[in-house]
Amino acid sequence: MLEVFVSSREDAEGRERRIDRRIKKLVKEQEWFELLYQEERYRSLFHSNSQVREKLLDRKYMRALEQSVHERQLFQRELDELALLVSQVPNQ
Repeated sequence: MLEVFVSSREDAEGRERRIDRRIKKLVKEQEWFELLYQEERYRSLFHSNSQVREKLLDRKYMRALEQSVHERQLFQRELDELALLVSQVPNQ
């Protein structure tokens, strides 16, 4: 049982590292992403929101973002909505 727990924790840590590497790569290679990343509200979501982080690992979704201005606009709108929700949650 302990082996399963350790293995799943290592898998989760590996996944987090992959997402962080993807973010660094996107900032370096994609101007549209770098512009988003420069804004604190978006940068915070990229590093803390599990929904956003999962999308960053989805190759098909990311390819659509890279190829379509419309898809990027939809992504930014979704980020705006999430940022608004986060800002409305009182600090606990």
